[in-house]
Amino acid sequence: MTDLHSHLLFDLDDGAEDLEHSLRMLEKAKTDGINVIAATSHFSPATEDKYQTNFEQLKIHASSMGIELHTGREYNLNFLADRIPDKLHTPGNSDWVLTDVWGTWTKQAIANVCFRLSLKGYGIIFAHPERSFPARSIDEILDMLLENQVIPQVNSGSLLGRYGSQAKANAFRILDRNGAYLLGNDAHREDDFAFSACRKIIEKKYGKNTFELLTSTNPNRILQNLPPIRPEL
Repeated sequence: MTDLHSHLLFDLDDGAEDLEHSLRMLEKAKTDGINVIAATSHFSPATEDKYQTNFEQLKIHASSMGIELHTGREYNLNFLADRIPDKLHTPGNSDWVLTDVWGTWTKQAIANVCFRLSLKGYGIIFAHPERSFPARSIDEILDMLLENQVIPQVNSGSLLGRYGSQAKANAFRILDRNGAYLLGNDAHREDDFAFSACRKIIEKKYGKNTFELLTSTNPNRILQNLPPIRPEL
């Protein structure tokens, strides 16, 4: 399986604290059945040099465990609102940028930034929308994302109720509407790798093909610069 959203790279953000922590996370990911991971630390210009140094160090360990580690960053739209850099750090150096939002955003403001990203040639992955918006607006937000060809990525932890009942209900609402293209762990700690725990839930309710699409087919298509496939309506 392939996970395009993790914070396992050490000493960069609120994820892994040190190399030993990163190694424990890699071990857990391997146990969970994941063999391809993008290290998508929160973007900050101040951590550019440290990111690359730490990545190269961890990549050697990941390879020895049979895990293919890719670069990438997670960009908050607040950072991209005023100016979009010519070069963004994307999962596996693909043309797809991983984004999220903090605070209060209107759907028009999100659509505007996403449109400007698309003009730069990027496809947009929108991380954990189920955690960012209230239940009353999740349908409206989902419609806006899909209309703008923005790819929603639901967190495995949301499906398990780890972020509260609202995020869980929103996550299933997105899946019910065939609006989730990717499942991500957004792992900050070892126990955040939860694809295996979600497998039975997704396969029982939406079918084996949907789980395969969210955890293997679509993330691998992203890494190959191919458009992801929407689950069948």
